[in-house]
Amino acid sequence: MASQTIDSHRANAEAIHGDLPCKKRIVELLEELCLPKGLFPLDDIEEGHFKDVPITDSKSPLMDKLTECFGVRFTERASTTKKVIWSPPPSGWLKVNSDGSLGDDRYGFEAVVWDYKADFLTALAARTGASSINILELKGIVAGIKLCSTLHAPRIWSETDSTTAKAWAEGKGLIPWNAFRDLRQLRFLVGQLIDWKITHVYKEANSVADLLASTQSTIGTFIFSPSQLWEDIQALLQDDKAGKVYDRVSQ
Repeated sequence: MASQTIDSHRANAEAIHGDLPCKKRIVELLEELCLPKGLFPLDDIEEGHFKDVPITDSKSPLMDKLTECFGVRFTERASTTKKVIWSPPPSGWLKVNSDGSLGDDRYGFEAVVWDYKADFLTALAARTGASSINILELKGIVAGIKLCSTLHAPRIWSETDSTTAKAWAEGKGLIPWNAFRDLRQLRFLVGQLIDWKITHVYKEANSVADLLASTQSTIGTFIFSPSQLWEDIQALLQDDKAGKVYDRVSQ
């Protein structure tokens, strides 16, 4: 029975080979399902078969398998559109939007710093060793606070599109042992500040940090000044400063 299910899923499916490409596609699939990106912490994947299935169809084979695995009953619902917007920090604060990136043989994290006028100040893009997406998201949060600290900011607002990394930064949820080092560093940095807060933002309003994920292919960290940003990012910065409203479509 199991082999028949696998064979039927392979038919007309997109075949992806290799650990990193499969992990990247799994993260994309989880985002499509509005599930946490770190839900399946799989390693050493050799081959994956991905088939487009209507997410709103609760009777689809994919929904049946998710119900079987997690004991959750899925019901049909129409797509909804939510308006999301990036917001600048209040006067006296710096805001840092961060992101983690995984795929195409690269592991990394990014951070973008703004002032209360919604002016871009600086950013970083880093490539590191192999890690899970949630750890990379956490490293982005820590790196963003470090970057703000170099500007002698007494009040920092961190924002991430990872609910899991946000919960870890707040000391909530089941925190894995390999996150402790980054969390100790975060606690130390926050202890030097007058005030700090962290919020979640949808990825549609975190596009600058997301785009920075494509900037660097070698291990190390690169710091950007305003004059070093290319046109695509300059355009996104202007959109956010102007208060552009983004559409977030969810199932």
